[in-house]
Amino acid sequence: MRGIIYKIVDNTNNDVYYGGTYQKLSARKAGHKRDYNRYKNGKSFYTTAYDIFDRGNFSFELFSYIITK
Repeated sequence: MRGIIYKIVDNTNNDVYYGGTYQKLSARKAGHKRDYNRYKNGKSFYTTAYDIFDRGNFSFELFSYIITK
């Protein structure tokens, strides 16, 4: 299987959140957005990426590919 390691970079202070997925990056970005909105409405758990989202100036970047058997 092929997956990716991605990072979310806070462009205001260079904080970084790293994550991994077997989804396409666009699908994972959509998942983060959905989960963040659920969290803001009290219906999901907290992750440290949400601190970056709260500041509103961030980017998603592909960091590396991973291959598993």
